[in-house]
Amino acid sequence: MLENVIEINDLYRTYHIGKVEVPVLKGVNLTIKKNDYVVLKGPSGSGKSTLMHIIGCLDRPDKGSYIFDGHPVADLSDHELAVIRGGKIGFIFQTFNLIPRLSIVKNVELPLFYLGYSKGERRDLAREALDQVGLSHRLAHSPSELSGGEKQRVSIARAIITRPSIILADEPTGNLDSKTGEEILKIFDRIIQDGGTILLVTHDPKVAQRGSRIIAILDGEIVEEEVGVKNGS
Repeated sequence: MLENVIEINDLYRTYHIGKVEVPVLKGVNLTIKKNDYVVLKGPSGSGKSTLMHIIGCLDRPDKGSYIFDGHPVADLSDHELAVIRGGKIGFIFQTFNLIPRLSIVKNVELPLFYLGYSKGERRDLAREALDQVGLSHRLAHSPSELSGGEKQRVSIARAIITRPSIILADEPTGNLDSKTGEEILKIFDRIIQDGGTILLVTHDPKVAQRGSRIIAILDGEIVEEEVGVKNGS
């Protein structure tokens, strides 16, 4: 069994704005093992969102190698990348990204629809995922009927339903009050306890301390790594 989920070596990414080159990532190296709880922190413009997009197979680097679950990403077709995004990576966003016209259970089912699961399989797995985040009693509700914390729980259920190799969480507590944010972080703790792998992006030092590894990025380079409270020591 492969130990590493993510292997990044000497990664570069530059954007072009008109005739101006804007280097965003400058030789990044990063390895994430199974069951790691990695937090990526840095100020606005540090490159953390670009790195997250590349790890999520939403963008490609200009230079360097990225290996996901043993597969060199540069060698994968657009279809193969779509399969990874849909089934191997769970995404959790600050803004929840729920579809307003769909019920909660159908929002959670959505990744399985694109993966070809039957209606019955989708419904059973969605109920199980919602039960894991404490929302099995809200299946038929719409997103507009939920609080911010409940919406984020739904997005977590949607992220875990495919049993992904890694969950990418981009400022998942950014739109929540401190008490609700703590409840969300406790769900992440349980995901780790159950053998999951998480990469969380945040600017909040208190949130960052929840990880097992805290990686600081500045001006497109990883400048520091420290251990957090979940380092197991």
